[in-house]
Amino acid sequence: MRVRHVLPIASLLTLGFVVWRATSEPLPPQSPFDSAVEPFPADELTLPVGTEDVTGRVLADGVGAVAEALVWVEVRGRLVWSFTRPDGTFELRELDAGPARVHVLARGFAPWTFQVVVGDDALDLELPPPRDDPPEPPAAARSDWTGSVGPTGGVPQPAGLVVELSPLAPPHEFGSALPRRATVRADGSFEVQDLVHADYRVLLLPEWAVGGSWPDLLSPSHGGVPTTLRHPEPRPRRLEPLAGRIEGRIYRSGPRNPAEPEGIAAALVFVAPVEPQGTDRPARHWPPAVSDATGRFRIEALPPGDYEVRVRVGDFHPTQRVSVPARERIDLRFPVAGD
Repeated sequence: MRVRHVLPIASLLTLGFVVWRATSEPLPPQSPFDSAVEPFPADELTLPVGTEDVTGRVLADGVGAVAEALVWVEVRGRLVWSFTRPDGTFELRELDAGPARVHVLARGFAPWTFQVVVGDDALDLELPPPRDDPPEPPAAARSDWTGSVGPTGGVPQPAGLVVELSPLAPPHEFGSALPRRATVRADGSFEVQDLVHADYRVLLLPEWAVGGSWPDLLSPSHGGVPTTLRHPEPRPRRLEPLAGRIEGRIYRSGPRNPAEPEGIAAALVFVAPVEPQGTDRPARHWPPAVSDATGRFRIEALPPGDYEVRVRVGDFHPTQRVSVPARERIDLRFPVAGD
């Protein structure tokens, strides 16, 4: 029985504490505004539009009505636009009365802007005569160019040579030709089909240098008078490369080695031209060669000139400087100390 009397009393005490706590909280800070903020009128959120509806036509001298032309006007930051009908008519709605700039874009005509006055009258917009079609460039004369690369001297030329033709006229000039190339066949012949009649520089490159400008096997290493072509030529061209070759052997030397020293296999051989004094040309390197099981190596497609030959065998880096004459072979020996 006592529990039943205590529960209502506890509920009243709890309710009283909540009321006292709520009424004792400090008042919120006063609003910085002197008066209540009025809500933004909903009707002012709508952008104003003009009251004038305009009709008109787009015409062109000697053509008449211009169909499918885009006509547009900028009104208070928005675009009002329309396309002309087959009879050239159009309609633009909700424009402002007064001066306006009407833009017209039609196929076959230059873009045009008209200064008009929007009012009660229809707009007749007359474009200047249509643009003339650009002239067709004259067809470039073409014919095949053939030739051969002949073995000269006692050095056979390497396989996979490529003839590169680089036009002498700047590429931006009207009617300029494009670069062309042809692979030299096993019998030394080559052919470039449908070559544009123009002046070219002729390069003969090894296969690994396709698309570059060196080593040109028709010129010395340091450069020279370029080989040119004025196509068409009355007879096939014969190209005579100047390239030489470096061959050599890498072997072990020392008192324990026999009279025929042992060759060193898998040694790397690097070749680079010795540039003349004052040349700021970047360093150029041939693909490295690798010695075979007997220690022999060979580097082909070397235009005549001075070269530095460097061998890498473990910690040994012997180097020799050699001059390669045109169409000749140079034989080198690289002894490596040790057993």
